[in-house]
Amino acid sequence: MGVSTKTGDGGMTDLRGFRVSKTDSRVEALGTLDELDAVLADAQSVCDVNIKEVVETIRGDLFSLIMPAVAAVDKSAGQAKTALSENGGILLAVTALESRIKKYQEINPVSGFVRNRKTPAALKLNIARAVCRRAERRMVPFCTGGAKSLLMYINRLSDLLFLISL
Repeated sequence: MGVSTKTGDGGMTDLRGFRVSKTDSRVEALGTLDELDAVLADAQSVCDVNIKEVVETIRGDLFSLIMPAVAAVDKSAGQAKTALSENGGILLAVTALESRIKKYQEINPVSGFVRNRKTPAALKLNIARAVCRRAERRMVPFCTGGAKSLLMYINRLSDLLFLISL
C-alpha cells in the first residue's frame, strides 16, 4: 500500500475500521494531537537534555496511549470502546504528569501572571502548550464517561508544558 491511496478524496477517512467524515470531531482531535506531536518534536530539538527526556516521554504517551484511545472513543456514547482509556496506562500517565508538575512547581513557583521567557525552547514549548489546549477543546465533545481520563491527561499536559517553558 502506497502513501497515496486516494480513499480520502471524497472527504472520508478510516477510523478504527469505519469510514467517517474528515470533519468528525475525533478526526479533528487526532489531527490536533498530531500537530501537537510535531510541535513538541520541534521544541525537543532545542531543549536541554532534561527537558528533551520529558518531551520524549510525552510524545510516546501521545502516540501509544492518547491517540489510540481517542480513535477508540464511541462518539455517540462518549465511552471508550476499549479498556485503554480508564484501565490502561492513561491514568498511570496522568499520575506521572502530576509528579512532574509538582517537581517543576517546586523549581519554578508561579504566583501570578507569567510571561514566558524568550529562549527558543521556551517559545516552542509555549506554542506546544497552546496547541495542547486546542486539542483539549477538540476532545471535550466526546470525552465524557469512560473517556474522561483523556481529558485529565491533556489538561495536566498543558500545565506541565507551561511549567517547563518557564
